[in-house]
Amino acid sequence: MSKVKNISNTWSKLNVLFNKKQKTQYAYMVALSVISAGLEIAGISLLLHTVLSILKPDFIEHNVFTSFVYHQLGFTTTRNFIVLITSSLFVVYAVKNILLVQINKLQVKYAFDITNSISSLHYKTIAKKDLLFFKHSKSSEILNELIATTLAFPESILLSSITFLSELFVIFLILSAIIVYKPLLFVFTFLTVFPAAGILMYVNRKKLGKQGAEAYAVVPKLFENINELTEGIANVKLWNGLDYFFKKYELYKLETYSLKRSIYITSQYVPVRIYEVIAISGILCVVLYGILSNQPISNLITYISIYAGVSFRLLPSINRIIATSNSLAANKHIIDTLEDRL
Repeated sequence: MSKVKNISNTWSKLNVLFNKKQKTQYAYMVALSVISAGLEIAGISLLLHTVLSILKPDFIEHNVFTSFVYHQLGFTTTRNFIVLITSSLFVVYAVKNILLVQINKLQVKYAFDITNSISSLHYKTIAKKDLLFFKHSKSSEILNELIATTLAFPESILLSSITFLSELFVIFLILSAIIVYKPLLFVFTFLTVFPAAGILMYVNRKKLGKQGAEAYAVVPKLFENINELTEGIANVKLWNGLDYFFKKYELYKLETYSLKRSIYITSQYVPVRIYEVIAISGILCVVLYGILSNQPISNLITYISIYAGVSFRLLPSINRIIATSNSLAANKHIIDTLEDRL
């Protein structure tokens, strides 16, 4: 429950930070995510009907959707129907992806519009601080704070949070369809996919949050070192201080690289490799069930086709949820800083 609460805190903090206009823009981003999820499900649904129509010709007559289209258009052979549904699949996927790109462009626009307003307010808030604040604050830390808000906030927080929600909608719709279509596959999907996702999110979130905060704390030291070198280069050369500055630079740089390397591997590479194994384990479960329960080959083909089609979209969604959750965790310090300042 604590992990769920930590994730939901992101939206609670955004709700506090946003003014009325920004909340409306963010609501539009969420609504566009729902639309994109619906388009994704329409695409995967047509893909499954196409695959099953090819692999199981009797599926055309027994399925409500394919049977309706088959008879309404007056087909007399399954061959012509398969040509039609395959051609329709190409058209639908082409149109779907064009629409999704336009939706994503709108979401990115809103994200940067919101960031533009918040970063301006953050900048003014810092600028209005009294001289005592600047006296006790290192310029490198202020620089790092402002740059993080200005450049990292849209991708790391806003777009990550929207992607997280969008993929949740996709998963919800897919699982709902599986329950209606093949309830047994819901069990296989739930048992193979979600425990791994939960474990990855549970393990990674705390680790990445800590490493992200550590990297955020080291970066100002790099700024400070580079700034001192460039601003005081005459004194550095005069007192032969290049080796001193270089050693500090190397120390902070390697510390930063070590943290960023660990964050990148943990958030980008590990989940993908794990889910490749999970996808195969799911197919193995389906095959073993079919064999052990003496299911006809036609039923086994149906199960495998649906599971493969679902995995085609479900596993990337799970992976994106984990990736965006990791991004939100690793960049938690940005939204925490804004919450403290604004």
